[in-house]
Order: sequence, then C-alpha cells, then structure tokens
Amino acid sequence: MNKNDRKNFKAWAKNSMHKNYWKSVFASLIFLGLTFFFLYFLTYGISLLMGCGVGFGFGMLAAYLEGGLADEEVIIILFMMAVFLVISAVFTIIGAVGKFFIANPLELGCKKYFTNGLYNPQTKLGEVGTAFGNSYKNIAKVLCIRDIYLGLWYTLAMTIYMIIGTPVLYGGMFMLGAFDEATPNIGAILGMFLLIALVYVIFFASFTPVYIQSLHYLFIPYILAENPDMPRKQVFALSKQMIQGNKKSVFIMHLSFMGWLILGACTCGILHILYVGPYMKYTTAAYYKALQQRHQALNYGQNSSPTV
Repeated sequence: MNKNDRKNFKAWAKNSMHKNYWKSVFASLIFLGLTFFFLYFLTYGISLLMGCGVGFGFGMLAAYLEGGLADEEVIIILFMMAVFLVISAVFTIIGAVGKFFIANPLELGCKKYFTNGLYNPQTKLGEVGTAFGNSYKNIAKVLCIRDIYLGLWYTLAMTIYMIIGTPVLYGGMFMLGAFDEATPNIGAILGMFLLIALVYVIFFASFTPVYIQSLHYLFIPYILAENPDMPRKQVFALSKQMIQGNKKSVFIMHLSFMGWLILGACTCGILHILYVGPYMKYTTAAYYKALQQRHQALNYGQNSSPTV
C-alpha cells in the first residue's frame, strides 16, 4: 500500500462516516464504552491483587519474621489481605468474563458494521449484535484466545521493561546525585533528560514486539465477521498472511492518526467519540477489504483493486 492508497482509504472512510454519521458514532461508542469498562475491572483487579495482596503479604511476612508483629496483629492483617484478595478476584473475574463473552462479540459486530458501512450507508446498527447468534461459541473462543495471546505478550514486555528499565532509571538517578542535590546543576539536569530518554527507548524497545504481534491479529474480528464458523487456527493464519508484507503500511496508517488521538485526549475523549473513533474504524475496515482482495488475487487470481 502506498501513499495514494492511504489517501484513498481515508477519503473512503470519511465519505462513509458522513453518510451514516450518528449510527457510526453510536457503534463506536458501544465498542469503546464496554471494552474500557470491562478492561478497567480486569486491570484494577489484577493491580489490586499484585499491589495490595502480594506486596502486603510480603511486608507482613518480613515484619513477622523480625518479631515486629504480635499474633493478634498477624490475624488481623491476614484477614485484611484475604479481603483484598477476594475483592481483586471479583474485579478480575467480572472484567475477564465481560471482556471475553460480551465486549469481544460486540467488537466483532462493530467491525462488521463498519465494514458493511463502507459499501452500504443504510447498514443497520443491529449488525453490532450479529455475533450473539448461532456461531457465538466459536467467535467468543477465538477472540478469547487472541486476547490471552496478546496478554501474554504484554506481560512479557512489561517484565522485560521492569527488569531493565527500572534499574536503569533508579541507578542513573543515584549516579547523577538527583536524590542528594536540592538544586542540581545544568549537567545533572541534562543527564536526567538523557536518562529519561534512555528509559523511553527501553520502553518502546520492550513493547515493539507486542505491537508487531498485535498486527498479526488485527484482522481476526473482520475475518470472523464474514466467516463466523471458521476454525481458530485458520483465522489466525489468514490474518497473519494478509498483514504479511503490509506491516509498514498499517503502521504508517496508525501513525497518521497520532495527531487526532492527541486532540482526542485533550478533549477528554469527546473528539474521539464524535469523530476520531469512527474515522479510524472505517479506515481500518477499508484496509482490511483492500488486503483481502489482494490476498484473494494472489491465491485465486481475482482482481486485486479494492472497490472504493
């Protein structure tokens, strides 16, 4: 995909969005709202488990071994820790179940709505619920496995970043004397900026493989929307084949929305809901249809020119 293709796809996306504006906004809002709602529960539960449960437990154990806690205090702390663990488990379960069995099928329905909307401005909003039909079990399973794989990649990246980035940050701050000097000199300030830049480099290096892997899974909901009974291995393989050789183009497409995303963040997400979200979803759907036609042309000899 070249620059002209990207312009054509964006023009196609804008035209489709303007023809069906309010339904597009509502479809995007359903996807964003429920996804963030359940992800909040999931991440909050996991954070509470790790931050309050595990950390609290290790702190109590250390204090007890040093003889700083009486038996009664240990019982109270253990009770409080159990409460934290139960709360975190409830939040995690709600988030995971909601994401896997409600938000993910709705994600597929939204992708189908935006894909159909490229060709038909009269596409009904009911397409959003299309996954809750006869093929619901397969759809939920495939998208659940996708999320688990991405979660494992994210966990690996975060672990690498924490192992490398955290010691670099605090070690560098210690070497610069940032903890000791109330008024650091110009050299220390410059060194701090360089240290922060290095930490950012480590962060992006750690999470770049996650982004690349997410591109392999990018078209899974679109493929499932058109083939809801397709086996999981075939869906994953087809998505990877379609993105092969096109990662750079899709990355540039994502990068081209960076300014819009920043503006959306500055408006507390209002601009994202009213414009940026639907615009991006239509553009991604246009990329999917173009790459789908190209893949079919390479494998079955069909015309590879996307219909805009």
